[in-house]
Amino acid sequence: MWFFYSYQQGSHKLTDMKTYIKQLLLFLIGLLVATNIFSQVILSGKVTEKKTGLPLFGVDLFFTELQVGAATDTSGNYKIIHLPKRKLLLKISSLGYKTLIAEVDLTTTRTMDFSLEESPEEMNEVRSEERRVGKECRSRWSPYH
Repeated sequence: MWFFYSYQQGSHKLTDMKTYIKQLLLFLIGLLVATNIFSQVILSGKVTEKKTGLPLFGVDLFFTELQVGAATDTSGNYKIIHLPKRKLLLKISSLGYKTLIAEVDLTTTRTMDFSLEESPEEMNEVRSEERRVGKECRSRWSPYH
């Protein structure tokens, strides 16, 4: 390394050592500042049903602007990683529940819980038809015909 070489060669040993220590301190301070600026946030929490308070499984949480998201597990818990420290809109949606849009300030928030309200409008009607062919009965939506 160049700073050790210059330290050993010259008669200015004390001056070179002070310069080396200053450069090392500036490098470390710069590293700390860069780490803080580029650090990433993890947002976690729980999604429950508003009426019963029971955890909801398979709820989608999505930051549209970043194209990043997650789904809740069987306990209603979620975790979204690699998020920047800034304010973003989070879309929370699940079949049969009203979609919720929440502003999340990731500069201060690390945990956020949500409660979703049932919505019968979110459910579409599903139809199933059967037909007889010979002695078998097959459903139209069956993957076996």
